[in-house]
Order: sequence, then C-alpha cells, then structure tokens
Amino acid sequence: MTFKEIILKSFIEYQKFHKPSLANYYHNKSVLEYLEKDNDIKINLNIFNLTYRQIFNEYLGSKEFEMEIDNLRKQKENIKYIKTYIIKAHNFINFFSQRLESI
Repeated sequence: MTFKEIILKSFIEYQKFHKPSLANYYHNKSVLEYLEKDNDIKINLNIFNLTYRQIFNEYLGSKEFEMEIDNLRKQKENIKYIKTYIIKAHNFINFFSQRLESI
C-alpha cells in the first residue's frame, strides 16, 4: 500500500479491543484532501505515492538514521547493541511483510 492508501484506509474493522476513533480517520482524510487541493502549500506530496517500504528504506539511507546511530555511540551503547539495532532496522520491513503474508 502507498502512504496515501494507508492514510485513507479505515482500520475500524480491525479494532476489536478499544473504541475506534473515526475522528482521527476523518481528520487525516481532510488534511490529505486539503494538501492535495491547495497549490500554495510548498511541500513535496510525492511521499504519499511511496509505499511504507520505500519510505522506510529512504530513512535507512538518510542522514537522520546516521545521526541516530551516532547518538547510540554517544550514549555509550556497546557495539554489539548498535550492530543488532542496525540489522533489525534493515530487516524490519521484511519481517513484518512475511508475517502479514502468512496470515
């Protein structure tokens, strides 16, 4: 699914244990519609056409991810923890994709 499809998807039928929040769904939908219609807003809306996998992979190659790793080093995390963190981050999408396919 693209980011836009996720935003516009109503997950209400999947929420069994707590009261679904239709207000959040409608708010997200109205914000997206507003952003798409208002030509004065100077943001890149291409992100809405990317899949979650694509967005996450861009993050993994970003300066922000590098800064997060640097923060772990500054916090004196051990090297084994940092390596595990990086490996799990890179396997995150595949792990959940495989879990969803098996359902």
